[in-house]
Amino acid sequence: MLEKVYQSEFAMIKIDDSKFFTSIVWTEGTTHLEDYVYRKEVLNFIEIMKKHQTRYVLDDARLFNMPIVPETQEWVAKMYSEKGVESLEKYAMLMPQDYISKLSASQNITEAATQRAEDVMVLVRQFNAMDTAMSWLGIGNA
Repeated sequence: MLEKVYQSEFAMIKIDDSKFFTSIVWTEGTTHLEDYVYRKEVLNFIEIMKKHQTRYVLDDARLFNMPIVPETQEWVAKMYSEKGVESLEKYAMLMPQDYISKLSASQNITEAATQRAEDVMVLVRQFNAMDTAMSWLGIGNA
């Protein structure tokens, strides 16, 4: 059963410890999200995943509407690499509809993948539909 563990104007994070599952849902508020606040949200998400030994992640960025500058993309990738969630196996991302946000999110994923340690394998995939993403994660209805 999903339990909400964090909520802000920009994101809501839920966990299901019995399935080693964590989800983050970005809100429409991201239209007004500033870079330094986005970085804080990313750090919160990483810490929650580590605390709950997350194996499966659903990153619902369909409403995400903030262009992520290249420096921040690099920083996010560095944080995922340095503060790594060692238990993580699969990371599904529901992509934003807005072209610029979609491009930023895609570049963010690519940058993070290149920063990962070679001995750490996390499967990352982008989706347009929730049911397809959940099925790929092997979670079913969370």
